[in-house]
This record gives sequence, C-alpha cells and structure tokens, in this order.
Amino acid sequence: MERVIDAYSHVGSPRYGTLNDALDNMKRYGISKSVLVLAKTVPDFKNLFNGIRMFPDILRGIGIPFGGSPSEREALVDLQLRAGVSGLRMEPEEVKSNPRILERLGDAGRWIFAINPFGNSDVTEIYLNWLARFPNGRIAAPHLLVTETQMEELSKNPFVKELLSHPRFYVIFSRHGGLGSRLPYPHHDFIPWIHYVLKHAGIERVMWGSEFPVIYSRNESMMQCREWLSQLRLDLEQEQIQAIMHDNAERVFFSETGPSHSDVHLPEWIDEQFDHKQFVLVYNQAPVKVPVYLYDRLLTGYLKSEELQRGDIFSQYIINKLEQCLMAE
Repeated sequence: MERVIDAYSHVGSPRYGTLNDALDNMKRYGISKSVLVLAKTVPDFKNLFNGIRMFPDILRGIGIPFGGSPSEREALVDLQLRAGVSGLRMEPEEVKSNPRILERLGDAGRWIFAINPFGNSDVTEIYLNWLARFPNGRIAAPHLLVTETQMEELSKNPFVKELLSHPRFYVIFSRHGGLGSRLPYPHHDFIPWIHYVLKHAGIERVMWGSEFPVIYSRNESMMQCREWLSQLRLDLEQEQIQAIMHDNAERVFFSETGPSHSDVHLPEWIDEQFDHKQFVLVYNQAPVKVPVYLYDRLLTGYLKSEELQRGDIFSQYIINKLEQCLMAE
C-alpha cells in the first residue's frame, strides 16, 4: 500500500467526530499523518488542541475564525495561535470581513486554508496581496476541483492563473464526489482542470485530502477517496502520484516541528454561541432508501403516533425513533 498523508481531514464533535475517531480512521486506512481541520459550524477546539499537543509528529491543526463580534474572533485567533494551530480555514465572506485576522496570520507566518479562492475576484486579489505582503504566509486551497464546463470561465480570469502559479499557493484535491461532477466515480470531467492545475502549480504544490468524515454524507468510502487519483488513469508517473498523495504534504507540513503550543483556557462563550440544535443532512446528494417493509412499519407507526397528532412532520417521527433506539443501547 502506498504511503499517504491526508492534507484535509475534519475533526469536531458533534458532527465531524472526535480526535479518537480521526486517529482510528488513519490507522484503519493506512494514513500516516493528517492535517485536522475544524469546520465553521462546530468549534470543537478541545479535540483539535489535544491532537496538536498529544500527537505532534503525525498531526497538524487548522482552526476557524469563530465568534459573534470582531473582538471575539480576533481574541480567539490569538488563543488558537498560542495553542499551536498551523493556520485557519476561511471562506470568502470570512476573508472579506476579518482583515485584522489576515494580518495576524501573516505576521505569525501561518497558513490560510482558503475555501473557494476563485469564487470571487475580490477575494482572489486579497489573497495575492496577502502573499505579497507576508513572505512567510502560505495558502492551501482544499476542494479545488472544477468540471470542464466550470473551468472555461475560470481560465479566463487572469487572477486564477496568477494565484495558481504563486510559489506559496498550494492545491488540495478533496471533496472528489461533491463538486458538481456529472459523471460517476472517479469523475473524469475533472481531468482537464487537473491538467490545468498541474501545468500552473506543478506537481510539487498539489496534495490530496479525504474530507473525512463528510465523505459518508455523500455515500462514499475511504478506499474510494484513497484510490481516486490512481483510478483517474492520468498520465502520471508513480513518483508523481506519490508526491501528491504523500511527499508534498510531508515536506510542507511535517518536515519541520509544528508551531509551539501552550495550554490555553477556552472561554465559555464558545459553547454558548455554538448551535447545539442545528440540523445536518444525512446524505447531501442522494436520498436515504429503506426496504419497503421497513418503510411500511415507519409510515404505519407515524400515522398512529402522537407526533402526527401534534402536527410533527414524518422526518421528526423518524428522528425520534432513532433516538429511542440509540438510548436503548
């Protein structure tokens, strides 16, 4: 089995799993090292910081700009940097509305994990200016896959080529099955864009990420993710595939000791601002199918239920049944 480093794997309970879940996934699928990334909806800094502290040789951590006000977000960024994060995951609106956070990351020489860096020309230009101002800052762009149709528009934007060509801009191919492909796995309509990226960024600035455990909401498997690049049958040498799957991430994230870390106290307002009642799609793109006999029992039960009498919808009845089953374990 080839060596693999996962440059984009989520952590964060509830929804994205615990640190132990991430470690078990690595062991199960032969992933030697991982970059663990928080998502903006689940600020589980405890699991992220524990990973950085307890497993400095195999884990790096990427935080988020969380908080209800600029002062809260900026204070929490400083706390995350003291705790040892390598950078922050940022979406376009977060980049535009938090210039002081960009300054802090640049001054500290940390990473920006840039979601959709080409979706807005203003944001792309902000990133180019940031790289010019901060010689130790680096950007990695997860999920950077587009179809051949989408590529036609992107290739007309001069900022796209300029950012891809920058020596401190890195591409992470992740979310392989959730980025608009109209073809089944391994999604051959991404191939023109992959060649475009390799032409301008070069093999040495491209990495692979699984997006564990979000893959399961797309009904994908970890082995599909691991084998995706090889299954595309690109005209790449084995050494080049190994560079994308392992060597590049080893060089840029793990060849040096990670950022220094210290114990920090998490403010209570983090938990207060976290939406504990948020809903999550079980499957993002595919319906959940059940055998007809099971559906019949569910429907019959719902039609006789207190939930129906209260006016609750069918999905709430199913959630209640799942909760009862789990509580009984």
